[in-house]
Amino acid sequence: MIRLENVTKQFPGGSNAVLNLSLEIRNGETVVLIGPSGCGKTTTLRMINRLIDPDAGRILVDGADTRGVDPATLRLKMGYVIQQTGLFPHMTVGENVATVPRLWKWDHRRIAKRVDELLTLVGLDPAEYRDRYPHQLSGGQRQRVGFARALAADPPILLMDEPFGAVDRITRERLQQEFVGIQRSMRKTVIFVTHDIEEAVLVGDRLCILKMQAQIAQYDTPERILQQPASEYVLQFLGRNRLGWLESLRRSGVEGADSVAAGI
Repeated sequence: MIRLENVTKQFPGGSNAVLNLSLEIRNGETVVLIGPSGCGKTTTLRMINRLIDPDAGRILVDGADTRGVDPATLRLKMGYVIQQTGLFPHMTVGENVATVPRLWKWDHRRIAKRVDELLTLVGLDPAEYRDRYPHQLSGGQRQRVGFARALAADPPILLMDEPFGAVDRITRERLQQEFVGIQRSMRKTVIFVTHDIEEAVLVGDRLCILKMQAQIAQYDTPERILQQPASEYVLQFLGRNRLGWLESLRRSGVEGADSVAAGI
């Protein structure tokens, strides 16, 4: 679905945010980019939908070089969820969710049906929340609306930049579980940025642990990384609670978690 080939991004002053990154993301899987602050996670995400362009290398989506695709057209095919949701404050919840379908010129009946479907999917009663404004919602509710908006036109790709980072711990755990359930049923191709290893283990099919300049320290399934850290850097990044992360895998029903436990 998505391939990055020797991608580099340099910012003014000569520092490289991303240096020669090559990465392949398969169709229908959730890949989590995780690493220290400033390692290039968000920059990588923003290059995929051309909010910024790489200085070198190529990014391919379905085999097509994104440099040959109009940025606006490319973004309409990708849902984008950010930490602060980015909801339009002057629009109702329903109008926010309907943003991309309106741009695709869907008819009013189809849009209304889709809005209600998605609000129900993310656990918000359409009759109660459709006509509210963002300032009338809690942080967790706004995050749900942002997720619903990203799904509105049924894009094959979702880009999620620390989507649950701005809410309290209990709400965050609920949103994580909700995301996992929705992704299991919908199987979007998801690139998910976080700095929280517990969250990464819970939501990711594969984890890409990054060092500075988006250098890949290890790229594999959560269970293999927990069982066989590739370096001392990865081991330190995982911390002392590898068995705790493994328990998170068990709770989420990840196949193979028991066999990993035997190897730790």
